[in-house]
Amino acid sequence: IVPTAAPVPKEISGFAENIAAALDDDLNTSVCLAHTAELLSAINLLCDQAMAKKGQASAAAVQAARGALETLRAVLGIGTGDAEQFLRRVRDRKAKKLGIDIASVEQQIQARSDARQDKDFARADEIRGALEKMGVEMFDSPSGTSWRLVVSQENATTAN
Repeated sequence: IVPTAAPVPKEISGFAENIAAALDDDLNTSVCLAHTAELLSAINLLCDQAMAKKGQASAAAVQAARGALETLRAVLGIGTGDAEQFLRRVRDRKAKKLGIDIASVEQQIQARSDARQDKDFARADEIRGALEKMGVEMFDSPSGTSWRLVVSQENATTAN
């Protein structure tokens, strides 16, 4: 998050007003859901930009996105579930579509962790490299290793 003056996408900044207008228009849920889809697409794009190498998102855009998501929860009751479970389900569906065996990835991550613990860093790096070639990006933290799929052009065409 950076304090840049980049404009906040209108799908994010105007979300509360857009769904209020749609719901006030004879409870027009189809328009309301269309605005919700636009919001989520804009937030996904914002996240992709922020997570890209040397990427960033403006503090104003992040704050506006949080506010829009809170509106989504408060007004429509959407997004009240566990975010981590949701993200795991999305990741797992993406893995299945790409033909990636989740259990195998988890086993390889455990093998990498064991190699790191045994100070066999060459083996740990080898496992990491193999997983990266599959499109698996790992994040190490004190609580363990989490992972996500990075869909490149190469494995996106494999999935189709």
